[in-house]
Amino acid sequence: MPAENLSLANLGGGAAAEQFAEALEKALANIADPNTDYKPAREIVLHVRLLPKEDRKRVTLRFFVTNRLVPWRVFESDAVLGITVDGELAARELGLASALFTETGEPAPGVLAPEVAAEPPKLHAVNGDRRE
Repeated sequence: MPAENLSLANLGGGAAAEQFAEALEKALANIADPNTDYKPAREIVLHVRLLPKEDRKRVTLRFFVTNRLVPWRVFESDAVLGITVDGELAARELGLASALFTETGEPAPGVLAPEVAAEPPKLHAVNGDRRE
C-alpha cells in the first residue's frame, strides 16, 4: 500500500489535527463561559514550519497550535468586618451581611461583641446593596 500524501489530517500522525481540535474545544468553552465577555473574537492558529534539507528531497515539519482566549471578567465584592460575641473576627459580603447587621445597619442581637455593637459601621444603601 503506497504511503499517504502529507495533509493536515495526517501531519505528525494526526497530532496537528488533535492539537487543533483541543484548541477549538477550549475556544468554544471560553465563548460559552458566562464569566467572559462575549464580544472579543477568539483565535486559533496552527503554526507549521517547514525546514528543508540541503538535498531538497526531505523536509522537517515543526508544528504547534496557539489560541487567544478571553480572560475572565473582573468581579468586585464589598464586605463588612466585626468581632463576634466569642471575640473572633467575622467578615461577610454585604449582600450576605444580615448575619452581622440588621437592615438599618445596627448590629444583629447577640452576634457582635458589646464594644463593637456600641459603634456599628455606618452603612448606606446603593442599588439595594449595603455599602460602607
